[in-house]
Amino acid sequence: MLIPHNTIVAVADGAKFLLFKNAGNETRIRLETAHAEEREHGSASFRATDEPGRTFSSAGTGDARSAYEQTDFQQEAETLLAAQAVDLLNRLAVEGWLKRLVIVAAPKTLGAMRPHYHSKLKAALQREIAKDLAHATTPEIEALLEKWQTNSDASDASV
Repeated sequence: MLIPHNTIVAVADGAKFLLFKNAGNETRIRLETAHAEEREHGSASFRATDEPGRTFSSAGTGDARSAYEQTDFQQEAETLLAAQAVDLLNRLAVEGWLKRLVIVAAPKTLGAMRPHYHSKLKAALQREIAKDLAHATTPEIEALLEKWQTNSDASDASV
């Protein structure tokens, strides 16, 4: 996997989305931040204001009752951020600003992003790496990308 000059590198997890542009070249990656977005999820107890609902069976015998599953608000927030990240990437691809793209995302985030890829984004996509690097520093991300670039058969990368 080579990351040429001007390749866009998207790094995401459920709470953070970063866009970098490779200002370096294929032999020396130098990432410049183009966009950064971070969400504070907070405690689920602040978002959930009530207990899960219950349902009662009106037919049959006995007192059949069942509880609805508690909504996972953190997962919903993470899925929303992943969808918003893909929306931005899709717009960049459709408008012609995105020619080459590498996505590095936490496995769950990557799974939430994939169904929303536009065909032009798919065409620009050089590689996906299922790894959570959203909280790594820029030099750490550069070093890991250079490592994966020299070891193109990385087992945790796809596409």
